[in-house]
Amino acid sequence: MELPLSTVEELDQLAGLNHITRQRLLVQLINASLLNDAPHLPSGPDPIDRLAEHAYLTHRRSIELAVARRRR
Repeated sequence: MELPLSTVEELDQLAGLNHITRQRLLVQLINASLLNDAPHLPSGPDPIDRLAEHAYLTHRRSIELAVARRRR
C-alpha cells in the first residue's frame, strides 16, 4: 500500500505527539475505522467539501515533499 508523503508526515507527527510508534498509531486508526459506519467521511457540517479540501491539501503537501527530496 502506498500513502501520500504528507499522510506519512501527519502520521509521524501524531505518533510523536502521543509518544507511540507510527505502527501503533496505524493499528489504532484501523481499529477505530472498523468500528465506524463511515470512517472515510469527516464529521460535522458539509463533510464532502471538507473531504475534498483535505484531499487537495494532502496532494499539494505531498508534491512539496517530493520536490524537496529531489533537491537534496
